[in-house]
Amino acid sequence: MFVPENSSVFYEDHTVWRKSLWGNYYMQMLEQQKVTRREIRNSQESIAKSAARFNVNPKTIIKWRKREDTKDLPMGG
Repeated sequence: MFVPENSSVFYEDHTVWRKSLWGNYYMQMLEQQKVTRREIRNSQESIAKSAARFNVNPKTIIKWRKREDTKDLPMGG
């Protein structure tokens, strides 16, 4: 197996590459959450139908319909 002389540089490059892939995935996931939450909020379906459609608990549908924004609220106190 070939190991570069300066393996730490090789590892750092690999780490940066992984972080950028994860960062892209994470940003796409956040954007999709906003879209889904907006759809839930604007939906005219019943709570049960919306819960089945989005595969979430009916309490989640109620929560997002009450909110004015798609952002998460701060946790804790």
